[in-house]
Amino acid sequence: LGAHQYISNEDQKKEKHFRIQLFSAQQKLVDLKEFDPKHQGYTREKFEKQEAYEKFIKSLEKKYPTYYQYKYDTLIPSILDLRSQVLKKDQSFVSYFSGDKHLYFLTIDQDSASLNRMETDYKNYISELQDICVDRSILNQNYARYSELAHKLYKDLYEPLEIRTKRVIISPDDNFFPFELLLRDKNNPNSFLLEEHAFSYTYSAGYLMKSNKKRSLEMPTFLGMAPVKYQSYLQQVPLNGADLSLSNISSQFSSPALFTNEKATKQEFIQNLPRYTIVHLYSHAEADEVNAEFTIFFNDSSVQVSDLQLLGNLSTKLIVLSACKTGVGKVMKGEGVFSLARGFAAAGIPSSITSLWQIDNHSTYQINELFYKYLGKGLPLDIALQEAKMEFLRVHDKTYDLPYFWAGSILLGNSEGFLPEKGYRLLSFPNLLGVFLIVLLILSSLIYHKKFQRNKLII
Repeated sequence: LGAHQYISNEDQKKEKHFRIQLFSAQQKLVDLKEFDPKHQGYTREKFEKQEAYEKFIKSLEKKYPTYYQYKYDTLIPSILDLRSQVLKKDQSFVSYFSGDKHLYFLTIDQDSASLNRMETDYKNYISELQDICVDRSILNQNYARYSELAHKLYKDLYEPLEIRTKRVIISPDDNFFPFELLLRDKNNPNSFLLEEHAFSYTYSAGYLMKSNKKRSLEMPTFLGMAPVKYQSYLQQVPLNGADLSLSNISSQFSSPALFTNEKATKQEFIQNLPRYTIVHLYSHAEADEVNAEFTIFFNDSSVQVSDLQLLGNLSTKLIVLSACKTGVGKVMKGEGVFSLARGFAAAGIPSSITSLWQIDNHSTYQINELFYKYLGKGLPLDIALQEAKMEFLRVHDKTYDLPYFWAGSILLGNSEGFLPEKGYRLLSFPNLLGVFLIVLLILSSLIYHKKFQRNKLII
C-alpha cells in the first residue's frame, strides 16, 4: 500500500515543503567550512528546520496513525522483547525471509532462538499449491499432486524447525499460505499440520509487537452485520443464510447488536464499530487494483479500511471478515491479505480473521459458529480457530476434508483470547456482592460463636 493514500493533499504538500526546506538548509552546509562566519547561522537554521519537520511528523502520528505507521514507525523488536512481551510458554515465533540464493528462517521460543538457511525453490511450489487449493474441482482432480506438494513444503519449511510448542506465529516471506494444510505424511491424507499446532500469522515482528496488547478483564461486546443482499449498483451477489449464521453466533453473547439485510448499512457500521469489542462482518470485500486499498461492502455502500482511522479510538479488539462468495476462489496474495490486516491494525484493531480465498458459504458459516463456541470457553483466538476447524472435519464426511473448505480462514495479529461469559458473571457486581454478603455472614457467625463460648466459660 502507498502511504500517500492515508494523508490529505494539503498535508502532503506541507510535508513536501518541510522536506525541501530541511534539504535546502542541509545543502548550505555541505561546502561550507566550519570556521566560515556563515556556518553558525546555517547550522542553527538546519536545526530549526529539523525541529519543525519532526514536530510536523509528530502531528501526523496523531492525525493520521495509518500513514505514520506505514512510513515512519519502523520498530524492530529484539528477541528479548518478543519473549517478554509477546510469546507465551507454549508459543513459538517463526520468521521467513529470502536472500539471493537461500531461504532464511528465524525461530524463537521462550527457551531458544536459532537462525538457519537452506536452498529451496519453495516459491514455485507454494504458488502451485495455492492454485490447486483455491478451486474445489481442481483439488479433487489433482489431490495426489496436492499431497506431494504439501508434504514437500512440510519437509522443507517446517520440519527442520523442530517446533516443540502447540501455538505457532508465522511471519511469512512474500509468498503466503496457511501452514495448517501441510501434510506430515504424504500417504496419509489426514495428517494435516492443523492437528498438531494452532497457527496465527503476522506481517512482521514489529507489527506483532504493536498488535500485542493485553485484553482487559471485561466481557466482550458483539456487533454483527450481514447485508445478505446488496443494492444493484454495487454488483455483489447475495449471501443467503448469513443472517441465520449471525443469529447463531450472537447467542454466545449477552447483549449482541445485529444489523442484517437493509439495516446493514455503511452509516450503521461507522456509528457502531467504535463501541464493540468483537465485530463480525458477513459481506464481500475486495482490494482495489490501483491502490490495493481494501473495500468492504454494505447494503447501500462500501467502506475502505483506511476510512476507519477517522473514527478515532476504537474499542474493537477483533474483527472477523467473512467474505464468502460462491464459486471458484481467487487467492489474495501478499499485499492483498496484509493490506487488510495492516489497515485494521493501524486503525487500532489488533486481531483480524479473514479468508485467503473464497470458499462456499456452508463451510464459512459452520467454522465461524464453531469458532465462537470455543472462544466462549476462554480459549486464545488461535486455539479456538484450530478447534473449530478440527471439529468441522470430524462432523463432516470425507468430502469436506479438502483444504479448500476449511484452510482459507486465518488469524492475523494478536492471538490472545477474551474473558468468557461465565468468567465475567463470576466477576460481575451482583455476584461479587453476593459473595461479600456470604463472607460477612460467615464472619459474623464465627464472631458470635466465639463470644457465646467466652460468655459460657465466664458463667
